[in-house]
Formats: sequence, C-alpha cells, structure tokens
Amino acid sequence: MSDDVPLEVTEAAGDWLDRLSGDASTNDRRAFADWLLRSPVHVEEFLRLSALRAELRGALQPDWVADVLGNAARVVLELPRPAPAPQPHARRSVRRRWLAGTTSIAAAVLVACVVWLIPQRTAVDPDTLATNVGEQRYMVLSDGSTLTLNTDSLVDIRINATSREIGLHRGEVLLDVVDDPDRPFRVTSHDVTVEAVGTRFSVYRRPEDTLVAVVEGRVAINWRPASSGGLPANADVPIEQSFELGAGQQVALGDVKPITPTPVDLAKITAWTERRVVFENEPLEAVVAEFNRYNRTNLRVGDPGLAKRRITGSFDVNDLDHFITVLDGLEPIRVEVADDGHRALHLGREP
Repeated sequence: MSDDVPLEVTEAAGDWLDRLSGDASTNDRRAFADWLLRSPVHVEEFLRLSALRAELRGALQPDWVADVLGNAARVVLELPRPAPAPQPHARRSVRRRWLAGTTSIAAAVLVACVVWLIPQRTAVDPDTLATNVGEQRYMVLSDGSTLTLNTDSLVDIRINATSREIGLHRGEVLLDVVDDPDRPFRVTSHDVTVEAVGTRFSVYRRPEDTLVAVVEGRVAINWRPASSGGLPANADVPIEQSFELGAGQQVALGDVKPITPTPVDLAKITAWTERRVVFENEPLEAVVAEFNRYNRTNLRVGDPGLAKRRITGSFDVNDLDHFITVLDGLEPIRVEVADDGHRALHLGREP
C-alpha cells in the first residue's frame, strides 16, 4: 500500500482485482466504472495493485478491463495534490529566485477514470453529469453525440424519442453533435438557448453571462434577456432575440446591449480540453480568475494596478509556479502565501 492511499481504497482495489479475474457481469462492469470515477486515487491504486499482481503471478487482467483502463486519460483529469499547509509563521514573502528555482508542486498528471463503459455508447444517458474543481469528463451520449465537461461544471441530460436537451447549470461544456433532423439538440444556460445541427460548439455559463463559441458548423441562438426580470420597465430591447453563429465566432449574452459576435481562435475554444488556458491581451484579474477555476489553491491579486496588467500567452492550468515565474519576468512580483495556502500577488520586491 502506498503511504498516502487510505487502507480502504487499497482493500477495495484488491477486491475488484479478485472480482474481475473471471467472468464479470454487466452490473459488475458498471459498478467497477462507477468506483473508478469517484476518485483518481482509485485508478492509481488499482493500476498499482494490478501491476504488482501481474508481476507476481505472470498473469494479466481480462481484456475488457484493459480496454476500460486504456481509455482512462480521456475522462477525469485531476490537478496536482495540494501543497503541504504552511507553518504557523506563514505569510511569508517569496523572492524571484525561489520562483525560478522551485519545481512544480506536482506535474500535471493525467490520472484517470473511465471514458466509456463497454460498449462505448451509453444505452441510457445519466440524468446529470458533474465535475469537481480540477476535473474534466468526456462522455458519448446515447445518440452518438459527445459531451466534454470542464472543471467544476454541472449539466442535466434529457434525450428521448423527440428531443435532445442539455441544461448547463454551472461551468462549461463542449459538444460534438450528431445530426438528427427529427430530434433538435438544444443547450440552455441562463436565458440563452443554443440549438445545433451537426456541429461542434462550447457553452460557458459565467456568473454574469453565457459565452457561446462555435468550432464547426453553425448554431441557432435564442436569447430572452427580459425573462430574468432584470430589465427596467422602459428598456427598449426586444423580449426575444434570435440569430445564428458560425464557426470561429463567439458571443457573450448577459448584459442588455447589441449582440456583437466576435471572431475567436479555434484553438483557444478547445484549449481547456488539453489542460491549457490561452489569453490575448487580457487583464491579470481575469487571467487569475481563469486559473482559479482549475485549482483548489487560488491566486489573488493584491494591488489594483497589477490587476489591470495585460497578459498574453498560453499556460498549463496545473502549473501555477511557471505562470508566476513568467509574470515575475514582466513585473517585479512579491508573492505572499496565506495560512490557507492561497497566494497573493503584489507589485515590487520584498523590502
């Protein structure tokens, strides 16, 4: 047993190895997949024990187990484990040489779980699908469309004989939709409904608005800004607005203002599926907010002037140390680590 793995996880992994060594029922396969999806630690320990047992016995698990684990990297990806809590004298300053010399808290390890149960397409779609902070999940829906859920996200799924509906309640989703003229495919978020026909697009539900971006094809968007009740009684805007969005375009819908689709780099739309974030002349406060979506240890900007500093670049969402090092090369930065492990960024060196 690894020192940092709970005994019950090791025992459960061993039990699964025993249960899967022979013929496994469909229920066993689904239960095994559910157990893996609960935590990347489950996958790590199962793989460790499986390798150990194979070495001792010279035997391997059944092919279907290998198939399930072989697809692991495409469903749940977890960020590095948190750094040890600072000592009581914490609020310490971190110099530039520390930033440059410290290795990452942990490499961005692509850990685990299951992409597809066997067969790859689900016979019955789940009612809801969610990810925790730092996780991403990929699923093939019963209609053949695919859904990739970003960090800290929640959707409900309603697919039947006449319609296909995805409700985005939190976070971000990327969809690759199979064309089916008899069953419209719609995604709802806030007061926005996005309808797609054979296309690939993302929807990001932010606190203040909904951001829709199209990778391939076109989507039809229906926006009802008045439905939230947030408009003044004399607001001179339509109750409902409908328009289309094409590949390489995005639009943010939230504030009452003219709808203005803007061009967007296609690579930027999907960068998060490769665990990267891309910024183009964006204020540091927005950049930090984006990093914080993926990390339990957050960054904070301690100076208003620093918050407005414009940032351009592509970064690994897991590697806060590298990002701070890059930022320190642009401006003299002082980093203070609080008792809770969060880091505050300040202009200037330590006095």
